[in-house]
Amino acid sequence: MPFRRHDGYVSVTVRLTPNGGRDAIDGIETDAQGERHLKVRVRAVPEKGLANKALVAVVAKAAGVAKSAVSLVSGETQRKKILRIEGDPEDIISRLGA
Repeated sequence: MPFRRHDGYVSVTVRLTPNGGRDAIDGIETDAQGERHLKVRVRAVPEKGLANKALVAVVAKAAGVAKSAVSLVSGETQRKKILRIEGDPEDIISRLGA
């Protein structure tokens, strides 16, 4: 799974597709190296952090947390990113994994 449980938060590996035509989570995918990630697409363009802001909004809504509870840990200018989501790990994983 692309999720890692911690005390009070979850870290999740995401592959972002900007200019994706819609804001949505397209499920969990395995890449060529065998690593799993959450596949997310957003309408926003990858300029001035707009796609990252849209990513945070989509993931926060799906996880049932406030946008302020989601932060970008790494991958600011790359497709693969790691997000930190504050909250109950079990609840967050069950919502995002569904």
